[in-house]
Amino acid sequence: MVLRTSKRGANAGNRFWGCSAYPRCREVQDVA
Repeated sequence: MVLRTSKRGANAGNRFWGCSAYPRCREVQDVA
């Protein structure tokens, strides 16, 4: 998992944990 920042949509600017193997893996978790 890598820390990413949303660039588009309603959550733009929010940070989240995304799978490092994207797009093969689309698992996402919010930063808590």
